[in-house]
Amino acid sequence: PQIAEIKIAVVTILKDLSNINEYELAMRTFECYCIYQRYKWIVIDVSQNDTLKLLCPQNEFFFQRHCVVAQFLQENNNFDYILFIDSDMGVINPKRRIEEYIVDGKDIIFYNRIWNFEVMAGSYLAKNYKDLFTYEACVRAQLETNEKWKKKITVLPKGQSWARDGWLTNSNWSEQDFIFHGWQKRRLNTRVFASWKLPFLSTKFNMSICDTSNYMENWKYNQSFAKDPNEIRVQLNVIISLKDVEYYKEKQKVEKILANLMKNEHNSSINSLLLVMAMNRKNQNLNSNFSTI
Repeated sequence: PQIAEIKIAVVTILKDLSNINEYELAMRTFECYCIYQRYKWIVIDVSQNDTLKLLCPQNEFFFQRHCVVAQFLQENNNFDYILFIDSDMGVINPKRRIEEYIVDGKDIIFYNRIWNFEVMAGSYLAKNYKDLFTYEACVRAQLETNEKWKKKITVLPKGQSWARDGWLTNSNWSEQDFIFHGWQKRRLNTRVFASWKLPFLSTKFNMSICDTSNYMENWKYNQSFAKDPNEIRVQLNVIISLKDVEYYKEKQKVEKILANLMKNEHNSSINSLLLVMAMNRKNQNLNSNFSTI
């Protein structure tokens, strides 16, 4: 039997076009990638859509963009899945496919970032269905312990997702990589945090060949950045191990803080109860005195 094609859209949200040049390379890689792989490439400029501004009035764009994604899903149920991405995410290896990261039985797929404790809010894979509710990611611990959410949401472990920060390996990559995060023009070849180097010989993309078998000609690699998968994996595993140790140390601090809060709340409840009991006894004594008059 013929397997039904999964219809996928790749969606990125822009607040406006004021700094679109920052993400030009990243967005071109995705546009060309989507043309060849037959995904729908969707760029939404919120500043040009009055309806979205009314439906999603959040002051913080960080939250507004997720509201926009939810609206898009509700109005476009012809797509089975959407991959939401930050605008500074670019395709380093266009041979990988989004379907590789779909998890059966899960409606939303997040991933843990490698370099910190964050569940990545800048990219997630969401299954579309008619009664999809507006959602926003909660903290990592909540996602991992809430039984109701665990049935519908999964968080991929560090190093096992579709995207990672390219600067973690100094822009070196392997065939196991798919998407690099952080391709911002202002950080290219600089000495700032999350700076990156250009892994290509050219940033020019010939969009006319994106739907042909010659599409890979657009990815003109600087071969000095192409590494053996094992070499990249070793580098990432070192970072992951260090960050896991840091995470569990911080988690222990949080658990102690919560335990102290619970203890203080318990003591406060006991004190409140004792106060109420004392007031009741006082009232009873007053009532007793009144009854003898």
